[in-house]
Amino acid sequence: MALGNFTPQGSTFKPRKLTLLDKRSVKRYLQLVHWGYEEYGIPSRLTKLNQRIESNGRQMSPSLARKYNCLHRQMYVIRRQAEDNCCTTSSGKVPWSPKLQGFWDRLSLWKLLLKGCKRCHVSSGKVRRLMKKTRLCTVWKKTTAELDVALAAERRAYKQAKRQATQLRRDFLTVQTTDAKKKKWKSQKAHDRFLWLRRMKQREEARRRRRAQQKGSTGGLRAIQMEEQLPDGTPQLRTITDRALVEEGCMQENAARYDQTRAPYITPPMAEPLYTAFTSAQAEANSIALLEGRYSLPDLLDPATTAFLSHCRFHKDHVPVHLEVTTSDHVYFWSRNPEDKGSEPHGLHNGNFKAAAQSPVIASCDALFRNIPLATGFVPSNWRHLMNFAIEKKAGDFRLSKMRTIQLMNSEAQANNKKSGRAAMRYAEEHSLIPDGQCGSRNTRPLIWPCPNVWSMVSLQVRLIVICCDC
Repeated sequence: MALGNFTPQGSTFKPRKLTLLDKRSVKRYLQLVHWGYEEYGIPSRLTKLNQRIESNGRQMSPSLARKYNCLHRQMYVIRRQAEDNCCTTSSGKVPWSPKLQGFWDRLSLWKLLLKGCKRCHVSSGKVRRLMKKTRLCTVWKKTTAELDVALAAERRAYKQAKRQATQLRRDFLTVQTTDAKKKKWKSQKAHDRFLWLRRMKQREEARRRRRAQQKGSTGGLRAIQMEEQLPDGTPQLRTITDRALVEEGCMQENAARYDQTRAPYITPPMAEPLYTAFTSAQAEANSIALLEGRYSLPDLLDPATTAFLSHCRFHKDHVPVHLEVTTSDHVYFWSRNPEDKGSEPHGLHNGNFKAAAQSPVIASCDALFRNIPLATGFVPSNWRHLMNFAIEKKAGDFRLSKMRTIQLMNSEAQANNKKSGRAAMRYAEEHSLIPDGQCGSRNTRPLIWPCPNVWSMVSLQVRLIVICCDC
């Protein structure tokens, strides 16, 4: 993909503030989520909803679906607010350092003393604290004129020092990190403090580089190449840089690539009469009848579709598999899942669920939020967002026909998909439903499995060539 810089157009997606490396942020995040859950009674309401679904035979009625979506949206709001307030981020102000703090303390002291000289109410306790911090214990004896001169001089000095605020901050972090390195780790708290300081230094260095490159810009798919035919039949590549045309070209290519009307048998996806049979209220009954061989296929179907549906059958020893997401399964999954794995931005990113796995209450609620759709076949409204990305297969090749599209989905939906896929593969392996020659996505048959024979043949040919050359 061609990456470039352009001014962002009012994106509503916020950057991530929650990282598992920052234990302070995680602790604050869990605390805020607990308070939000207690305020709105999320655990008790979710437990009651789950009991009603179980008593209803694990069938989602419209009222139960509305209650689940309401609870799910409320949970998302609580988690997003907790992430927004779990840590403070730089907002363009003057970077803090001990030297600049001294200037701020002295400026506040001069202002408070001048305010007191004008017969305004001033906190004497605050004045004493500032006098103790700045070690200016006799300034209260100064006259108003002397205070005005001192305030003006302090402002000029602060103006000069503020120009070096970034360097002062960087020097302070360097000294702190160096001191922390020299000390032996007497406790885990000291080690965490060193890691925290190092992360702060790295983040500030990254921000400095972004400002140097171009502040307020972001990357994206900047250009694509379209193949065109000239009047004489010669192929030509046309480069498109307009953002609207780039997006439109990617969408058209995806629609053409995954449209089944381009197959040898021109049949739209799920055309009639199959569409009504497998999407109406009788969809589940028709699916079971098809898998059991009791469903009569329409005569108007093309031969390819008829042959495919004729092979969709249960095997003779079929036993239904009941999937359930328990709290232990949920915690185990997120303990092994990477935090930086991508997901669509309408939902919560993986860091929210990995951090919540440390809390039994929040983890049990997350497990229930996943288990209800898995047990009932219900699709929450927050899971219906997908995001497509076009990336290049080969570096530097920006032709749409040679690019690859990846699709991001909700983190919870992806977790359920992985659980269902692994259960299906485990079931197929136990009942020998996969041919032995099928490699890839199997624990006992990795994709590299047939390669040793290939390499042995290649090495044999090389040895024969060497022998022939020696002769």
